[in-house]
Amino acid sequence: MDKISSLIPKVLSKKGLKDHASASYAVFLANEWIESHMPNVSVYLHALQLKNSVLEVHSQHSIASQELMGTSKKLIDYLRSFEGITVSEVSIVKSKTANAANLLAEEE
Repeated sequence: MDKISSLIPKVLSKKGLKDHASASYAVFLANEWIESHMPNVSVYLHALQLKNSVLEVHSQHSIASQELMGTSKKLIDYLRSFEGITVSEVSIVKSKTANAANLLAEEE
């Protein structure tokens, strides 16, 4: 009798969903990592997708973007430690949902 943990990858591969599941898991792990390793700026950062080995992270604040740029190598190494996840770089995109003036006003 096979364990379910060994059946899931086989079924996902047969259905052509393995890459999508790996990308979704990578985004989940990236958001978890950001929350635990960057608690001061994590509210401004959100990993959105992994496409062509590039993790896209949306940032609502320039300082959060700079902080992530400084630790992106550690994030990439963390994600690469999981089997089936391939990340070559982190792309930081300025989010259109908020601007710096609104964020600074909220902090005061």
